[in-house]
Amino acid sequence: MKFETIMNRINAGLSGDSSRDIPYLMQQAETYKDHTHGTEVLNSISQQIYAMLPEDQKAQWDQAVQGEQSVVKRVMQEVQPHLIDRDYQQAAELLENLVAQIEGSGLYTDDESSVWYSFDNFLEDMLYRELYHPEREVRYTPDDYADVYFVYGNLLFEMGRREEAEAALLKASRWNPMRVDVLYALGEFHKQRRQWPEFYAITVKGMERAWQTEYLTRGYRNLGYYFIEQGDYELATALFFLSLGFEPDNQAAQAELGYLARLTEGKVIPPTLERLSELFEQNQIQMGPNPMVVQMAISIGNEAAQEGALDAAVYFYSIAWELTGNEEIKAQMDALAAGGLV
Repeated sequence: MKFETIMNRINAGLSGDSSRDIPYLMQQAETYKDHTHGTEVLNSISQQIYAMLPEDQKAQWDQAVQGEQSVVKRVMQEVQPHLIDRDYQQAAELLENLVAQIEGSGLYTDDESSVWYSFDNFLEDMLYRELYHPEREVRYTPDDYADVYFVYGNLLFEMGRREEAEAALLKASRWNPMRVDVLYALGEFHKQRRQWPEFYAITVKGMERAWQTEYLTRGYRNLGYYFIEQGDYELATALFFLSLGFEPDNQAAQAELGYLARLTEGKVIPPTLERLSELFEQNQIQMGPNPMVVQMAISIGNEAAQEGALDAAVYFYSIAWELTGNEEIKAQMDALAAGGLV
């Protein structure tokens, strides 16, 4: 992507309100800092921020914005040792204070013209646009608010505060509706409440977005649990075997197949590919990764390779390779990793 194209895209997201545009521009600077045109982009953004500020507020505003950006990363780093040591109370206090700061800051609030998200990468951004066709301008928080709420929600769950945990995870999903692990975590609440239609729907949503194999295989296992409850043991068996095709050593899938063997008195047989296809077609189940996800990962990799951003290209090709095992994609990855051309 050319420097002019990048700046046109960035400038299209400006609102004219400096209190919103300055954090937005700082986030864009973070996004493009490692780009091949990163130095030019950062210089241009710095000039724009400077021009927006009154003389008597420049130093003060700069310190305030830097503090807002750094506090999230600092607290999340402080929380990790407490989680490892299972010092949940101390971790909860840190996260509760951080959440209060986020929600009390007044920054990154949706309005009639824009909406804010915390996507993990450009692939999630593109998937969101393809699935939701947003009419408002999509903007990005400088810190990963979705992860803050995800970690907080899991912590609350471990502490037995289930309602608060679910509320936190819903906020995580609001900040990043593409995060599959968040969707599956929310699905566990439906599973525990035996809300099977809701459990099925959120699992399908997760699989549609899955850009990692582990997300895809967990989706198949979730559907396997669902169809056991529906009494369709043949389809449940097929789903768990397909899951093992991606993750042969997955103990959860192996345990469920053992349970099915007891339910069916040993009638657990790996399905043929033809029967698997029939079952999935009859029940409208996604076979393998969503082709849209694979194609987007390849497209982003191609664009990055053309721009000379080889690390980024290899990263997005690796996503497509992991999902498909396609040898042509692997060859492109290897050529780039070796410094060659695609």
